[in-house]
Amino acid sequence: MTTLVMVCTGDKYPRSACTNIEYQLYNVGFEYSRTHVITRGEGSVYDKLKMFEQCRKEDENYVYFDLDVVIKDTIDVVRDDFTLLYAWWRPPYHTPLNSSVMAWKGDRMDIAFGMDRSRYTKGIDEYLYQQVDFRIFDRIAWSWYWDEREQSFPICLLNHDVEIPEWTTKYTL
Repeated sequence: MTTLVMVCTGDKYPRSACTNIEYQLYNVGFEYSRTHVITRGEGSVYDKLKMFEQCRKEDENYVYFDLDVVIKDTIDVVRDDFTLLYAWWRPPYHTPLNSSVMAWKGDRMDIAFGMDRSRYTKGIDEYLYQQVDFRIFDRIAWSWYWDEREQSFPICLLNHDVEIPEWTTKYTL
């Protein structure tokens, strides 16, 4: 079984943003068994940690997407090991990782309760890089913020509140 996980807390994204991700996944033929949406939290990046508290079935795979991604083409992202993106498109700064897409199997409660927010002030990517055993996906994504050209990678990250590019309308609701 595979569960699609999304976090929709605060007021940055409407609930319809989750429907948009489901629509994109349907269009590229990505199959999952159920959806788990986290809706209660403070509206910060730290709300992502709640997924590791709530998604813990030992025999289940979980795939997480930020709500500001565009899924353009077929993807193979179901993993047993905790896997996330390598941010190859930018200098590493505090971490070379990006948690806009993540996958794992089973109980990863250790991730949820291991982070000290006062120590990792730059967000959860820094914490994941320094404290969690991880794998990285192949180059399946790029960030529009760093390269404003439509590329052939199947996933585009619209991080940093960029203006939504016109070309995305053929993939989204």
